This record gives sequence, C-alpha cells and structure tokens, in this order.
Amino acid sequence: MMLKEAEARGATVMQGTATKPLLADDDAVRGVTVRWPTVRARTSKTQIVLDCSGQATFLANQRVTGPKYLGNYDKQVAFFSQVTGAVRGSGVSGEEAKDNTLIFYAKKFHWGWFIPLDKDVVSVGMVTPRADFLAKKQTPEEFFRNELYDINPEIRASYLR
Repeated sequence: MMLKEAEARGATVMQGTATKPLLADDDAVRGVTVRWPTVRARTSKTQIVLDCSGQATFLANQRVTGPKYLGNYDKQVAFFSQVTGAVRGSGVSGEEAKDNTLIFYAKKFHWGWFIPLDKDVVSVGMVTPRADFLAKKQTPEEFFRNELYDINPEIRASYLR
C-alpha cells in the first residue's frame, strides 16, 4: 500500500537489493549501493533513504542506526484499530501532509502509529511491553486509549473524541 502511494506521488521504484549504505562525512545516510537482478551493483545518491526491511533491519545490521534488539518480540503486545473522522492536519508541507503516516516513540519497545488508509479511514495503533499491559489491570480498550495518549498527547485531539 505504501509503495503504491509513493509511486502515485511521483517516486521512482527500482527493484533491487540494498547491500551497503552510502554515508556522508557527518555519518548521515545519503544513499545506498544496490545489487540489481540484471546489472552490476551501483551506488545511488538519494535525498531520502527508507529502510523498509522490517525485522531484517538493513540499516541496523550495517551498524548505521542503533543496535538491533533480538528476542523481545514475544514480550510485546500490539493494540490497533481503524477509525473514521480522525482530524488530519495540513502541516507545513501543504494539503498532502494530511495523508502522512505518523510514528510516535515513547521509549524502547513502546511506540505508536497513525496511518491514513484512505480519505476516511485511519489505522491507529501501538506496540508496548506485555508486562506494562498486565501490570495496569485495565481492559485492552482502556489500556490502548491511555497508553496511546501517553505516547503522544496530541493524538487525543485526532483520535476518537
């Protein structure tokens, strides 16, 4: 879904396998070396690099970002919902910013998301340590609402009123 949206907004999609990040003098990622199915590997400079490798964590394995934490996924729990009528700001980027995906981080293993799926529906969710959920002795809905607001208090204005 995100790939189709990126293409619709003008992104050029090139199917290959990233093998090495291209780093600037300040250690910022400025591109990648990519192995292509039909040609030799080539380095491409870019304005933005998205690591969409999921649990494969390309940039973490290349030691560009923070360390990769293994063995903790079974100690986390996810809560999510799809809602309509969420307030989407226009932001500084113009009208298209209302369709941006937002990710909120509170602390290690505790994060949330706000992902527009279409013009009406938004996916809202979070991942948190299972122990936190069990310790609060709340219903899943109570916990979800309270913790999501703690991750980003401004989401209260956008989420179910």
